[in-house]
Amino acid sequence: MMVHTKNNGILGSSGRSEDGYARDSNKGVPKKQKPLGPKECKIKLLKLVGGRDYSTSMMWEKLSKAGFEDSVISETIEYAVNSKLLNDARYAEMFIASKKSLGWGQKKIEIELGNRGVSCEILSGYPEEYFSEDVEIARAVDLLRTHNTSAKDVRASHYRYLLSKGFSPTIASKAIKRSEY
Repeated sequence: MMVHTKNNGILGSSGRSEDGYARDSNKGVPKKQKPLGPKECKIKLLKLVGGRDYSTSMMWEKLSKAGFEDSVISETIEYAVNSKLLNDARYAEMFIASKKSLGWGQKKIEIELGNRGVSCEILSGYPEEYFSEDVEIARAVDLLRTHNTSAKDVRASHYRYLLSKGFSPTIASKAIKRSEY
């Protein structure tokens, strides 16, 4: 367990104090840690990808927060991409499938992928192969079946609901029209 001392400030995300030493909770005496090199970075990456998939941008952020230097992170991520441990296209496909099953629309998915450092442009056939208009309208209609509202203007409530889920205004309008008959 690490403890704070008066002269070293707050411990960083790497568990080291600002002076580069870990603190032993039993003695409060600095204990020199090994530098965070390529081997440790690769081990950290392997542990992370063993639990779930990451985009390269997300992995860079994780490794950076763990205290690794940019040059070490760059080398490790290059290794992971070449070894197919990290693949932004695979990550995007899995993310899209997962979020579509949760009722997310195209716009919300694109925004969230962008927040994770992935551009949908890397996917061949995007957006046509991932978001056909007929399928999107059907998904929106299904969502409307579960959307209960006590609003006076039910159409407006449904419309706002679909927009909040990331569906385009066109898809939302068409889904509302289909669900009314």
